[in-house]
Amino acid sequence: MREQLDDWFQDLKSVLTGPSEFFEQLEDYSLGQSAKFAGLMGALIGGLIGLVVILFGVVSPGATGTSAVTSVVIGLLMPVLLGVFYILNAFISGALMHVVAYALGMRDVEKTVSAFTYSLSITVISWIPLINFLAAIYSLYIQYVGIKKLHDTTPFRAFIVAISLPVAGMLLYIALLVMVLAGSTAPATVPAQ
Repeated sequence: MREQLDDWFQDLKSVLTGPSEFFEQLEDYSLGQSAKFAGLMGALIGGLIGLVVILFGVVSPGATGTSAVTSVVIGLLMPVLLGVFYILNAFISGALMHVVAYALGMRDVEKTVSAFTYSLSITVISWIPLINFLAAIYSLYIQYVGIKKLHDTTPFRAFIVAISLPVAGMLLYIALLVMVLAGSTAPATVPAQ
């Protein structure tokens, strides 16, 4: 287990400090490797959040016996819950991104999921205020490099695949906003008497 954690930490450090070199040397881009990396990333973040939940839940001035126990249970479950969430996020988002990649001629879904999974590495620092915007851009850069190197494709195609999820998310947000605004500005109907 210690060796796996060391390998995971080395991968994390490598992808953050030199994504191009990391993806050139990446040999195992299987779905199993992606699940392991995402699960450990989620467990790490979940462990940190769980520690905060436990500390604030137990030592807060208004903490009762029941709320303290609840905080401890939630805090202990957090690494497992976030580990599972990160795995699901990596596979679902990676598969959605692969729809665009497939349309552009990239056939190996494992490579696309792997590029997305390793871009999650940036969540280690994305919680820091003012850095989170830059972290999101760097995450897209990691996706771009991963797609370009793993699929051996053109920079333009890799760019289109990397921005596909954020663009789809923005379009969905705009569509929902338009629907809400259109519904809130509609004239009220008065029932006939």
